[in-house]
Amino acid sequence: MIVSVGEGKAALRLVSECMAGESTMSSSDGSVVTAKETFQILMEMSKLLNTGLDETTLALCVRLCDNGANPEALAKVITELMRVKREVNGQGNSATGTSGTSR
Repeated sequence: MIVSVGEGKAALRLVSECMAGESTMSSSDGSVVTAKETFQILMEMSKLLNTGLDETTLALCVRLCDNGANPEALAKVITELMRVKREVNGQGNSATGTSGTSR
């Protein structure tokens, strides 16, 4: 299924409203269901692409993009943060292993 940019932005807006728990007068039960379904599709795509994002993080990314954040810049920041986290976790494990063997 091909989605236009306008439809994508509308879907992201609906997802943002849904995740924030906001309900507007113009939004019907059908649009809330659509927003939830759209978010579930986004979550499935995220899993298929092995992004490592949980639902909360993905929802925050959607809201940031909806509020004007550059998606490419956001992706770079997340990638860098994940790299640093792996480095820190790797160093913590190796530091424990080396101190245990030196004694």
